[in-house]
Order: sequence, then C-alpha cells, then structure tokens
Amino acid sequence: MRSELRKHCVLSHVPLKTAASRLSLSKRLNLSVGLSPSPSRSLGLRPRPKPNPHPKAAIIPDFSATEFLEVAGPAFTYPLLAFVNEGGRLCFPVCEGLPLLEFLQGMFQVTWRPSAIYKSSFGAMESHGPALDAAFPGLEGAAGLRFTARAHSYRGVPVEERCFGVMPDSVRMTIMGAEDDIKPTGDDYDVCVATHAFGKGRILYIGDEGGEPASCELAAAFCLAAVTPISEENFTNALRGKAEGNSLFTAEEYNEAAARYSEAIAEFGDQGTGSQRALLAVLHGNCAEALLRAGRVDEANAAARAALAIEPENAKALSRIVRSCCAGAGAGARRMNEAVVAMK
Repeated sequence: MRSELRKHCVLSHVPLKTAASRLSLSKRLNLSVGLSPSPSRSLGLRPRPKPNPHPKAAIIPDFSATEFLEVAGPAFTYPLLAFVNEGGRLCFPVCEGLPLLEFLQGMFQVTWRPSAIYKSSFGAMESHGPALDAAFPGLEGAAGLRFTARAHSYRGVPVEERCFGVMPDSVRMTIMGAEDDIKPTGDDYDVCVATHAFGKGRILYIGDEGGEPASCELAAAFCLAAVTPISEENFTNALRGKAEGNSLFTAEEYNEAAARYSEAIAEFGDQGTGSQRALLAVLHGNCAEALLRAGRVDEANAAARAALAIEPENAKALSRIVRSCCAGAGAGARRMNEAVVAMK
C-alpha cells in the first residue's frame, strides 16, 4: 500500500508526525509546491523535490495553523480547488476541526457545522453505505470497521456524506464543549469521518487528531481509490510490446525498439496499479536505453525521468539520466548540473 501511495499521492504541510509519517509519505510534498515545516516561520511557497507531475490524490495533515490561508493565499487555494474539480482526491487527516471547517465551507461549500472534541468509539451505520462506497471503494470490511479516537466531530453532515460517527453503544471518555449525550438519537449526530463530492473529485475529512492506525488505513484507501488499473487486454498488449521491443533491441534496431516500447507505454494512459506500474517503469527504462543507443539523448533523458517518477529509487533510471546528460550537446555546464541534481 505504501508503494502505491508514493506513485500516485503527494503530501502537503510538514512536519510529518502522526498519520502522515505512518503512511511513509515524507518525501512527497504538496501538489506542485511545498510548505515550510513551521507556520511560525515562512509559509512561502517553495518547489518540492522530485515532483510527481500528475498526482491523483493529496494528503494535507495537521491543518491547524490559523494564519495558513492568510499567508499562502490564492497561490495555494486555487490550485487545490482546480485539482479536486478536475477529479483529484484531497484528504485532511489529523486536523483541528474548526479552522479546517471554515476552509471547507468556503472552498468546497460543505454544509457541515462544528460539534465537539472528545474521545470515543466510532463506526459506520447502515445508512453510511453510499458514503463508504464513494470514499473507499477498494477497502474491504469498511462497513464493519470500529475504532477509538479523540476526534473533532461535525454535525449537519448529509447522510450521503457520513462515513464514520458515534454509534448507539459509543461511550464518551473525554469531552470539550459537547452536548450531554453523544449517542445518535435522531437524524443528526456527531460524525468524525466525512466525505464530499466536488466537481469531478472528492474530499475526505478525518477528525482523529492522534493519527490512529484505522485513520491511516482510511486515508490510504481514499487516496488509492483515485487510481484505476488498466484492463487485462491493455496489460497483455503492453507485455507483448515489451517482448517485441526487447527483440528489436537485441537486433540493435534501437529506433524501432524505442518506438515499440512507446507503443506499449501508450497502453497505460495515466492509469495502472501494482505490478502494472512496475511494468510501466521497465518500459520507460528500456525505451530510455534504446534512445541512448540511438543517440537521441534528450528523449532518453525524458524517458529515464519518467521511469524515475514511478520508482524514485530506480538505479538504472538514475544512471540513464546521468548518461544522457553527459552525452548531450557538448556535455556543457547545464547538462552536467542536471546530472548532479539527478543524483541527489
């Protein structure tokens, strides 16, 4: 699950301590920019390292800085809005509910309202089925999941947006500002995990402020739902393309091999999971090698970088980037600098 997240999901607003660190996403920052670790220091935007050029999901943990939006401003909020509107999934775990709610109301027009902060057990009612299916389509047993957490709960959540909330047998353990009885007695009750569709995309709120394992599992499942595997036919075609490309490469027909690898890559579009993505990385790498041997170093550099974007620790891809930089027109200072940056 962690490797899939690294391929398709990016992270914003470090430091990463609770849920975010457990998801091992510390090297993935933001959508196209990153935020400095401390809100008390500069919240100016800065480039993130090794960007994923086409993220499908993003996690913004610990959304608690009141000056966050004041400093980041439209440069941060507008890309987020466009990202979700065009089909992205945006997850907010380990958050202080009130400042985040104001943001969600203004940005995504949610109708939710604040309730209270307390520790209790949470689960899914039968009526939560549609929300669970929309938010976590690949998570088996979501309807039966129960967990205990200190959470910032909301009310006013439409039935179709409720994922997890208090249950008839929930027991209040600690409380700040809640009503005397937290158990659901009517149509409106405390919800700590809620989802909301916006445009082509979706957002998820997880009010658990401690990053319990169940919350991490939910965040991961929500993000991975943005990724669709390619069909068996496309995968078979890609495998055939790899084999035919390898035969052309062995025959030293490097331009033809690169073309066949490219055709196999096209079978993926922007989808693919698990072993499918591993094959895609191999295809990009093989294409880069064929292009290198054909003397097409700029194209080889791009192909190797595509492989590295899928597998950030791919040594062969890194080597091919360096080789393409060193073989470029005169291997000038700019090219050599690119090679040095790639090795960092």
